[in-house]
Amino acid sequence: MTLADIKRFQEAFVESARRAQEAGFDMVELHGAHGYLINEFLEPLTNQRQDAYGGSLENRYRFLSEIVQDVKKVFHGSIWVRLSMTAYDETGIQNSIEDWQTIGRWLEADGIDCLDISTGGVIDKRPNIPIYGGYQAPFTAKMKEAVTIPVTAVGLITSPELAEHLLQTNQADLIEVGRGLIHNVNWLAEAAQALHDHDFQTYNNSYQRGQVN
Repeated sequence: MTLADIKRFQEAFVESARRAQEAGFDMVELHGAHGYLINEFLEPLTNQRQDAYGGSLENRYRFLSEIVQDVKKVFHGSIWVRLSMTAYDETGIQNSIEDWQTIGRWLEADGIDCLDISTGGVIDKRPNIPIYGGYQAPFTAKMKEAVTIPVTAVGLITSPELAEHLLQTNQADLIEVGRGLIHNVNWLAEAAQALHDHDFQTYNNSYQRGQVN
């Protein structure tokens, strides 16, 4: 990418945020994980640039930092960033946990409201860590050690009890549920029941009838 290309892509992020503001959204998330462009700039595995956008961690962060600063000018709601805190690489080239914690602190200083923590995607590597419910939560916990803003946990969190455990043990501030909701559209209501949240109400009477077996 030329410097002009970089500016053009940064402006595209900003224009997307501007449209979100005009549409009345409360929150936007900059996707810096899973091999998308921001992730490719952040990771030394993929960023081979020799200019101000490559080389040092600070330089690799520049692309995202400039986007954040410009998005803040046009979007006035909550701004989140998603990060992949490991690329599953075993060559010693990928960002370390300490590098990601530094990026997290920089994002907090730049005014980000929440860090959405995930793993993988930037290179063609399958997970080299055990896959189980909440398997990415240890990375969330590591980021929580470095920042004071909320940090999310995601990754096969389909059990309400597991979600609550991660919150109660201070491994995460927020839980994101994807596959659980796809599998079961009543996940929230059933989670509230399982966790004895008697004040939580999902349905009016019309929707409640849809749960009758």
